[in-house]
Amino acid sequence: MISKKEEVLRQLKLVRKAKNISYQAIVDGTEELGMAVSLSSVKRVFAEDSQACDFRYDSTLKPIVRFVMGVDGDIEE
Repeated sequence: MISKKEEVLRQLKLVRKAKNISYQAIVDGTEELGMAVSLSSVKRVFAEDSQACDFRYDSTLKPIVRFVMGVDGDIEE
């Protein structure tokens, strides 16, 4: 069974590709939100073989989700 965190990561990858958002745009966007995520972290998140368990939700995935998907909520939402 896929975890909610893994599903969030899967959807995040799909939305980024669909919207054609660059890694640098994500870095800049998370910085503007006051929750900066480094370029190296963004690249690792979107790597083909990345797994959600490798990242902290609050400091890495959540800011990226807020910018890419426009969603501001916890993993349960």
